[in-house]
Amino acid sequence: MIRRVTLIFLVFYVGLQPLTARERRQRPKELNIAIDRGKEALLRFLPELMKGNGGPDELGRLTLCMTALFKSGLPTDHEVVAPALEQMKSFAHGRTYSAACYLFALDAYWQAKRREWLEKNPEERAESEQVPNIVPKGPIREQMVAMVDKLLEGNGGTWHYTSRSGGDLSNTQFAALGLKVALLNEIPVPTKTLQEMVTALLKLQHPPQKRQKFGIVYKTPSWKNVTEGQLRPRRYVAGPAGWNYAVGQRAAATNAMTAAGLSSLIIASHALEARGAYPDEFATEVDRAIAQGLSWITGKATGFFQRVRFYDLYSLEKLGDLAGIARFGNVDWYNRGVSAILRRQHRRDGTWKGEHDAKVDTSLALLFLTRATQPPLEVHGPQIRRTGGDNAGEESDLVHIPQVDGYVSTMVLFEFLRNTRDRNVLPLAEEAIKATPPDRVDELLAHLLSVWTKRKDPTSRFAREHAAKLSGIRKIKRKECEAVTADLHAIRNMQRIGVADGNELSRMLRDTRSPVVRLSALTVISRLGQVDTFEAVVSLIDDEKGRTSDRAETILAGWTSWYREATDDDRGPDGDLNPQAKRDAWYAWWERHENAILPGWRLRMNVTVLARVGGTERGETALKELVAEGRAAIPPLLDALRRGEYSIHHIRALEAVSGKSLGIRESAWQSWWASTNGD
Repeated sequence: MIRRVTLIFLVFYVGLQPLTARERRQRPKELNIAIDRGKEALLRFLPELMKGNGGPDELGRLTLCMTALFKSGLPTDHEVVAPALEQMKSFAHGRTYSAACYLFALDAYWQAKRREWLEKNPEERAESEQVPNIVPKGPIREQMVAMVDKLLEGNGGTWHYTSRSGGDLSNTQFAALGLKVALLNEIPVPTKTLQEMVTALLKLQHPPQKRQKFGIVYKTPSWKNVTEGQLRPRRYVAGPAGWNYAVGQRAAATNAMTAAGLSSLIIASHALEARGAYPDEFATEVDRAIAQGLSWITGKATGFFQRVRFYDLYSLEKLGDLAGIARFGNVDWYNRGVSAILRRQHRRDGTWKGEHDAKVDTSLALLFLTRATQPPLEVHGPQIRRTGGDNAGEESDLVHIPQVDGYVSTMVLFEFLRNTRDRNVLPLAEEAIKATPPDRVDELLAHLLSVWTKRKDPTSRFAREHAAKLSGIRKIKRKECEAVTADLHAIRNMQRIGVADGNELSRMLRDTRSPVVRLSALTVISRLGQVDTFEAVVSLIDDEKGRTSDRAETILAGWTSWYREATDDDRGPDGDLNPQAKRDAWYAWWERHENAILPGWRLRMNVTVLARVGGTERGETALKELVAEGRAAIPPLLDALRRGEYSIHHIRALEAVSGKSLGIRESAWQSWWASTNGD
């Protein structure tokens, strides 16, 4: 959906109007019959389409036809599929329409193969035959890459029949949809091309007319067996502004070209946002243009169904499904379009004929009826995997959700919730929270923050309540939750690399209200022996959370045992003291022994830092500190060599301190040190 435009204008409730009598009479059975008849008509056209001599338009007609067939349910093992795919290779590939439609067809073929694989019983899905989400390496992907390269030829943000230069909004919308197919299949599209497209579309939009109020009803994505999606009305205030056909000509704006401009703008801006190449000032300008375009379409929406042009309806379908729109004002564009298209289907042969020939118009009609532009994720919701663990691949955030009897990515689940704000998804989000390991609380809090808005709706309330539970702060505010999330993420990173920042850990112990942050910080402090946090740990002895206080005392008692030799067997204060007295006694103990403990600890810690993050900025700081210690740094460095826990950075430190160059062999350095008697 549109990124931020709904935040700029007043949100209100648009009363949903009932379907017209004709729309009520429209039944799924009638729709399915019409699609099947249209599919059979295209199959009859195929032999003629495949006999072409390779002319510039023939590839586009064949691939558009095949796209419509696959979207209409043609099995990928049908006898016409293999010959058609082979014939596509022999046709000329030099035109924008043809390259884009070729991408549509290959992607539709792959989606059909995946759908067929998923529809099999789980026990019949051989891993060797698995069909992944995106087209993998191989001949099909190579053909897709070649078509993308064709679309990227030239310069500028609009397309002509033969290249990316000047042209018109019709070629541009097909090129944009082709690039969307590329993006969905992770085929590279330069950021510059996307930026040029947005810039050009903004420039080509007509000046807005007088501002007016209008409503849009959005349909949130559905998820099988979870939610059918929800209707979410919004009201805007914007002046209508459309697009015309030819670049460089200020002709009258039309419905079809305005839909084309909007869908292309949405594709490019969403891709830029996903890459982090979408600055706020750019986004604001795009949001304004989209609102003005929607104002134009809403005011003229009924015109799409009064004089039916199948190309225009296909352009409307792209806009409606890419933006997740159910109604423009009170116009249910899909049901109105279905009624209009079905009335015009030829009764005898099942074809449609309008401005173009029957092959093209039948294909366009079927693409509208099957809502061919809907992205798979928005139709089906988060992907469900039947196995987790080792089979999770790179998606390490999979959790088991009993309600869907499978594993779901927490990131994708919360992204789905963020986009839909559908209360039917909340029970699954709660199960995901329960199933996530405790050491990944920072990830969960980040997900909750992504759905926590100023709205007083069930989703934001869910986010606040679970953020409070996960953080241990009963009435947590969003800003404090952000700080807790950042602290837990930093602690987790310290655990991962095995190097901690004592100053940061001390700050967390002093400043946070979250017992989860404190316990997590204490765990790192204990595991890494971070004695430089001694005073901050002491401050927790009288913490009202008994678990935190007990953990702090356990760490302090352990440290006094480890440093007995350095402290004349002084084990610290008596356990029977009250909390205040005990804390004062620990501070006094530290004041007596700090100078005996810290220097040696820092030496050993810097040696450890070299082993774990040598070569980084933190590692270079440790190296400098070791060199500054002089010969006192040699024993712990040699000890690291003896244990085999060393790297080239330890050798660099030894060379800098000793002035010797003895290579990387431990024996050479131990022999040299022995020859100096350790002096």
